[in-house]
Amino acid sequence: MVEQLSLSQNVTATQLRRVAADILAAFEPAKGDPLLAAQYNALRAGYTTPRTLTMDEWRQLIKQFHDVLPQFKQEMRGYLFDVLAELHEQVVYYDAESLPEVVEFFQEIDMMIHTAARPSDFIGVMARFDDVEGVIATMITQDASLERIREFTHNILESLDAAMAAGIALTSAGQETLAICKNDFKQEDLDRAQYCNLVKRLQSIRLS
Repeated sequence: MVEQLSLSQNVTATQLRRVAADILAAFEPAKGDPLLAAQYNALRAGYTTPRTLTMDEWRQLIKQFHDVLPQFKQEMRGYLFDVLAELHEQVVYYDAESLPEVVEFFQEIDMMIHTAARPSDFIGVMARFDDVEGVIATMITQDASLERIREFTHNILESLDAAMAAGIALTSAGQETLAICKNDFKQEDLDRAQYCNLVKRLQSIRLS
């Protein structure tokens, strides 16, 4: 859509400026991504400059941004499919793969990842991961051994670290909660109730 509009012969400079505004707003959460940063900043500079850009300049800026989107989408989808695969391994490991809500979740998430295009889409996928993790967490914290619960808690911590490493930002409150939970997890003699509390706090962490 963006490319078609920017290359159309009938489009106006005002319309192209609106396209740029839409892109800047939609991809603001990913503006620091190494794949997008240079093109995003160039487009933002063009949008905010007091000089009136020509049609060719608008088309070039928008096309340059559009050209890097396929790789951005591919990498984000790849990361999410990796997370999904790890989550599925956990589900199988804890004998929860046949639960109706879990089966439905994996079908839904697979479709969401395939169609994700903007940062809000990818963030939405990450948020949905919380749903099935809640089911698994309840099963583990109620029935599993303390060793198994500790292993599960460690996996949650690692998944959050992986999300941040991939450019998915946490809210400031989430970052604070994660730091506290990591410190609490260093204690190796936690009881079942303490692990339950730790897992609930980790699952309360939200993306920005």
